[in-house]
Amino acid sequence: MARLQAPPKFHPSDWDVANKMQRASTQSEKSRSERMIAESQRLLDEIEKTTRKTRSDVNKKIEQRREEIKFWRQELDNKLEQIVHETEVLLTFKTRLEKSLESCKEPLVIAQKCLLNRQGRAGIDLVHDEVERELVKEAEVLQGVIALLGRTLEQTNEQIRLNRSAKYNLEMDLRDKFTALTIDDYCASLTNNTPESRYADNAVKTE
Repeated sequence: MARLQAPPKFHPSDWDVANKMQRASTQSEKSRSERMIAESQRLLDEIEKTTRKTRSDVNKKIEQRREEIKFWRQELDNKLEQIVHETEVLLTFKTRLEKSLESCKEPLVIAQKCLLNRQGRAGIDLVHDEVERELVKEAEVLQGVIALLGRTLEQTNEQIRLNRSAKYNLEMDLRDKFTALTIDDYCASLTNNTPESRYADNAVKTE
């Protein structure tokens, strides 16, 4: 029967050396871990500091942006109110112009008929008298007034068209301002503890 060979035994000095080496290795790993922990903590502190500063800067810019939007929205509201009022005045003025224009047509027709009828006089009665001169003058004045009223009416219609176009653009701009302010209000309310906060799929990452 074969005898089991006992494992070799080490000298106590070897044991001491091995323990010292193990302790040195352990101490080295511990020191390395401590340095890594310290460096990690330093990086975390630096990141947190940078994040707080960035967040503060962003909040200030968002607040400035919100105030700017509120200011311009109020300006646009005022302009819109002015445009609406001006258009109402123009519409009233247009109605008056149309009535005035219409009221000038009948007197002109009458004056022209009188002149035409007076052309039917015979002999010595076909005279260019004071009545005819006044009728001619009246017809000329009425024609001038009608032409002026017509041009003014065209200008009024064009201004009403421009006002309505401006009103539409102002309303669209106000709608955009409302949307922008709603978004910025939401952004201003976000914090690190906001539920369901996460990076958007298309978020832009900065170095």
